[in-house]
Parts: sequence; C-alpha cells; structure tokens
Amino acid sequence: MLSLAVFQTLNGLLKITIMKPRSKIEKRVVELSATLKPLRDEDFWRMLADYQKTYKGKGLSYYLLLERCKEFQVIRYYYLKTIRKRTGEYRFFEFAQIWMNKDNRVVLAKDRFMSVDGWREWTDMSVKQWFNKKYDYSYLGGVDRIGWSGSVVRSVLPELRKRGMGKSCHGINPINYASHS
Repeated sequence: MLSLAVFQTLNGLLKITIMKPRSKIEKRVVELSATLKPLRDEDFWRMLADYQKTYKGKGLSYYLLLERCKEFQVIRYYYLKTIRKRTGEYRFFEFAQIWMNKDNRVVLAKDRFMSVDGWREWTDMSVKQWFNKKYDYSYLGGVDRIGWSGSVVRSVLPELRKRGMGKSCHGINPINYASHS
C-alpha cells in the first residue's frame, strides 16, 4: 500500500487527472455515450467463441464493436481475459470508446494502471487526451496501433464506407479510415 506522500509524489510525476468535457463536441460525446445500447448477447457469445477457439481460453484479447451514433462512428473496445479456465470464469468489460467523424476524434476511457493492458474495470469512462505529442504517447497505450482479435461491425458512417470500411475492417485499424491523424 502506498503512503500518502508516495502517492502525492507519483501523482505529481504522472499528472493523474480526470478530464471533464470542455468543448461542445466533448460534451455531446459524453451525452451520446449514455444512449449507447449494451452489447448484444449474440455479439458477446461470438466474441467468447472466437476467444476460446483462437486463444484456447488463455491470455487476454481485445475485441471491437463498430456502430454509428448520430453523426459519429463509435469504436467500442472490449477486454476479454480468462480468470479461471476450469470454472469458465472470464473478465469481460468495455474499456474505451473512440468517437470520430470527419472533423473530430474524442476518446472516452476507463482509468488505467501503469501497464499496457491494465484497465480499472470499476472506474467510469471519462474524456481522455487523445495524444500527448511531447511524449509521443496515446492514452490508449497503443491499443489504437496494435491488433485486435475480432470485430463486429453494426453500422458505418457513409463517409467511412466511401473509404472502404464495410462489414469487416479487412485487417485495417478502423481509426485509419478517418481522414485526419
């Protein structure tokens, strides 16, 4: 357990902050996020079956769900990891959402531990800084650059469909379909 002095020192070094939505776009995204429907049962079972087949129920995996919400394309990231294989216990939760359209990109995510795949499952999602240019670091810790195990595409914005995104991501990170970096 960390002492208060050590925590304050770490907090000062890491600058741990929870960003509140400031711009109109961020406020709109937070408002729309509350209207997203939960994952469908069939989508969960498809992800779980793929995980068991591909990974034999070991390790962790990320899955994407892509859907439209008003004027945004939403990429929802899910975390799936085996807790106890014998009993069929899994940890499964949504840990991030990337909201994008032709003009904007907003990230909502849970808080992180200090590891690549350490997400604080019990925290609420909040607006995160997309990219820190000073440190060449993305808040998602590379999830926006690394692969994923599977994706479910429910619906796609017309402008992204024109760029080639359809019912499958074709092995291309969906963020790359956006026109800006």
